[in-house]
Amino acid sequence: LLALCLGLTLLLLTSSLFLSGNDSASASPDRAKWSIVDTPSEEGAVVVSPSEINALAVGSDDETFYAIDIPNGKVYKSTNGGVTWENLTAALNATGAELPAWDVAVTPGNPELVVVVTNNRKAVYASEDGGETWEDTNIPDLGDLLISDIAISEEYDEERDIAVGTRMPNGISDGDVWVRELESPGSWKAQGLDMDVTTVRFSPNYSSDKTILVIASNATNTYLCTGARNTLDNITYWDVTDPSQVEISESSGESPGENEIIVSDLALPSDYSGSDAGKRVVYASYSSETEADDVYRIEDDVVYRMDVNHGNDVAIASIAYHGTCSGSKLLAGEVEAIANSASALIHMCFNPEECLLDWEEPSK
Repeated sequence: LLALCLGLTLLLLTSSLFLSGNDSASASPDRAKWSIVDTPSEEGAVVVSPSEINALAVGSDDETFYAIDIPNGKVYKSTNGGVTWENLTAALNATGAELPAWDVAVTPGNPELVVVVTNNRKAVYASEDGGETWEDTNIPDLGDLLISDIAISEEYDEERDIAVGTRMPNGISDGDVWVRELESPGSWKAQGLDMDVTTVRFSPNYSSDKTILVIASNATNTYLCTGARNTLDNITYWDVTDPSQVEISESSGESPGENEIIVSDLALPSDYSGSDAGKRVVYASYSSETEADDVYRIEDDVVYRMDVNHGNDVAIASIAYHGTCSGSKLLAGEVEAIANSASALIHMCFNPEECLLDWEEPSK
């Protein structure tokens, strides 16, 4: 678990700097330069012991960071790119949230609008003022299901949608996707996918294409499911692609089932469009108990395995992409870490759209 968290944290920290064009973390095809960003603490940039950052969300201003420390039950915020940090834990406690927080998401275009998953993965709290005050979004009783992922859409018609994916750890019953309007009075509604969900994302152009994407698993395999949203009635039609469920594997039947998949991730190009088959390009990854672990490029219903580990399976914790459907930069962070140096294994690809891929590991 420590290796997984470390790999995820370092990938998110470095990819947010690397992909934003920050001068202190520039990259070229033959060599990457890395800068150090201190982890959150009550003393500003000084590391508190113990502390362990498990999830990180970066605002659209590239300066606002939200960080979650699960083992120590802390939630932090930085408004200057990680130079100093504010502890938001007391404000969440005052609202009645049961900590630790397990996940965090920030709204595209508004770094002050943030949501966290609490109450042992069964509740969602939202803040419209950067974490100063919080409100329970009143998700229905999920029974034995747990919230596995959370996402917020960009603004449309002066509204935003919030979505969570749920799953059953032991596979006895199926999870689903739940959606509600974030800023208007409303209620959560299940979207009828009836599969265990590990990743949920809104299209970066949700205001025009109203598309939601998830990685979901049934008893035997894992799929990319793409849905068209009727936001007025809060309904999702899971039939955007043909077939409607695209298996994420090089060959049919190789992907993990709901009892085998551990984590997954999705990264979308900036010009992705669910309403245009030529723009339905996504990058997906997962870590599981199978030999299919890798990063995959999916073009509508066609799946390409990207061979991060040069023909061998590799458990991927998270991915980040900067560019359009025609190409740019892709980062992939492994679950495993280098124990003796406490560093993550991060791979970079500068031609992810091509047939012959060049994967590189950064110099640190």
